[in-house]
Amino acid sequence: MKKRMKLFQRLLMPVLVLTLVLAGMFFQKAQPLEAAEPDYAATETERADEPEDNETVKAPGKPDSLEITWKGGKEVDIAWEEASDATRYLVYRSFTSSSSGFNEIAEVEETSYTDEAASVGKTAYYKVIPYNDSVEGISSDVKSVYIVKAPAKVKATVSKNTVTVSFKASEKASGYEIWCRTGKNGDYKKAATLKSGKSVKKKFKNVKPGVYYYKVRAYRKNGSEKVYTDFGKTAKAKLAGSTIENTKSQLTIEADVKLTGTGTGYHAKLVMATPSSAVSFGIQYDAHAVAPYTGKAMALIENVASNDPGGQRYTRPGNKSLKLNKTYHLMMTVDKKGNGNVYLDYKKIGSFSQPNIAKEPCYLRIEAAARLNGDSVKATFSNIKCKWNGKYDSSKVLGKSLQWVDGTVFNHNAGLNYKYNKKSKNIQIFGTARGINGDWDSDYENVQYILQFQGPY
Repeated sequence: MKKRMKLFQRLLMPVLVLTLVLAGMFFQKAQPLEAAEPDYAATETERADEPEDNETVKAPGKPDSLEITWKGGKEVDIAWEEASDATRYLVYRSFTSSSSGFNEIAEVEETSYTDEAASVGKTAYYKVIPYNDSVEGISSDVKSVYIVKAPAKVKATVSKNTVTVSFKASEKASGYEIWCRTGKNGDYKKAATLKSGKSVKKKFKNVKPGVYYYKVRAYRKNGSEKVYTDFGKTAKAKLAGSTIENTKSQLTIEADVKLTGTGTGYHAKLVMATPSSAVSFGIQYDAHAVAPYTGKAMALIENVASNDPGGQRYTRPGNKSLKLNKTYHLMMTVDKKGNGNVYLDYKKIGSFSQPNIAKEPCYLRIEAAARLNGDSVKATFSNIKCKWNGKYDSSKVLGKSLQWVDGTVFNHNAGLNYKYNKKSKNIQIFGTARGINGDWDSDYENVQYILQFQGPY
């Protein structure tokens, strides 16, 4: 029996030990945890970041001193004073009235905005509403400005050598500017300013042959400043006629010429001269000319084959009676055979033949003269152009590279002189004749003053 009990104890002992171990582990896991101390500092920080239930966003104040300025074209500047508590602004525009038809056109944080899409020919109304986040403030007052429209229906009508530019008036315009360019590749330059909003027509006289493009813009005065519209549509004008550029020749001289004076006779001429002969073309007044030219200013060709008696021939091409103190465009050309043509205001009015011009070196000149002692002359030459050897060089123009030898090189009248005006680019030959023995027929070498242009002679 005792042996059996010992055997039982040996078998039971490991089981009891295992049971005690497991029970101890269970007891350890089942012990209640010790409560942690609360982090009051962290809790207070979290509460500070949360908005108070009773905190509200302030409504912004009113944007005062709204200013609206038309800057030209379709641009309008809008500016206002900062509204209190405003974080952003909505800009509204209407073309209907000050109380309806408003549409939002911008949202900005600054206190200014430029509207670049205002409709021309209308009154634009603006207002600004401030916001503080999503809270709307008080609207600004409504201000307006009229956007002037560019001139419409621009036309360029040609009559002889006059171009008339006309257009439809722009409402509330103070005036207009007309700009012009020559040819497709030319630069636009201001041609005229019309200082009345009601003036819708301008004539340009003595326009040279060519193709011209005209455009017009209106302006409105804002104090001393001019505010401009965009340009309207372009109008084209084409004038036919003969010029040094489009007329075939071996030699050519052209200029705008104006003649005035006192006494019995005076003239202004373009000249082609060789050592033995000359041809001149210009304007001559002669109180003693043969009838029916007595006391008239006429277009005149003087063809001098020689200085011997009977070597001069005078013709009045086209019987053109001209006015003193008026500018005319004159041109004289000659070919390789000595056959020449003369032109008045871009139209051919006569011809001549002088073979010596083709055989000898030929010099291009301008000349002014008086008939008797005491007669005075003032001849103005502008836009002078020369062609040598059949080729026109656009630099050979008065005011560019065209150079000349003055009258001191030639026999000249002691009472005559000349001056060159750099600003207006013209030459005046002027004075009162003295020292003439007889008149301009008997003492022809002492009645004139000559300028000769330097070319590839």
